[in-house]
Amino acid sequence: AADPTDAARLFEQGARAGSATSQWALAGQYLEGTGVPRDLPKGFALMEQAAKQGLAEAQASVAWMLLTGHGTKADSKAALRWLAPAARQGSAHAYSLLAQMYMRGEVVAPLAESELRAIRPAVLKLAKLSDLATAFLHVRNGPGGRSTNLDEGLLHLGNDDSGRLRRHVG
Repeated sequence: AADPTDAARLFEQGARAGSATSQWALAGQYLEGTGVPRDLPKGFALMEQAAKQGLAEAQASVAWMLLTGHGTKADSKAALRWLAPAARQGSAHAYSLLAQMYMRGEVVAPLAESELRAIRPAVLKLAKLSDLATAFLHVRNGPGGRSTNLDEGLLHLGNDDSGRLRRHVG
């Protein structure tokens, strides 16, 4: 296995040379404290550098950090500004965050109407998968890892998915 401290040194060299991928990887190490001391603000700053260069996963990660206040001050409007370009590049992480915001009824203003129409099917699919996962957790988290109240889990689903959930837990 590779030594995380050695990896951090190599990523630091790449980050200083302007490599977005190295900035993204080093940011992750600072955020987790792997091979370097944990430093959330430094991790955010490096992630933002990579995002500014157009790296979609860095853009989605910056958005998540802004949504949660992880390593920076929470700012949902700024998060949306990062989600739009990440979603345009097809980032699954960005779609997932957009789906969560969509389900909470938050506005997705930075996206043009045509862009919203283009990503809406993916966002709705992720929202449906999220509902299925929530329902599954309601069923699985009872005594012995399984609830006897399947109906509680089914409340999160439409009729189309209730049979699928019953097959997974039954």
